[in-house]
Amino acid sequence: MHVWIDVDNPKHVPLVAQVIKELKERGHAVTLTAPRSKEIKKGLEAHELKARFIGFVFSFLGLFLH
Repeated sequence: MHVWIDVDNPKHVPLVAQVIKELKERGHAVTLTAPRSKEIKKGLEAHELKARFIGFVFSFLGLFLH
């Protein structure tokens, strides 16, 4: 089975990492997508997960913090 998981909250990354690990151990293919967010990207990198980044997250304050 092919499973598609979309992560939109950085707090969910540790849970998603465990779910992906279980699914792969059971022989399933997993596609992971996420919006272009620094926090999500850092969390995915910390758990050594690769995702396809789609779209972006807009933040008014983000315009001034970069």
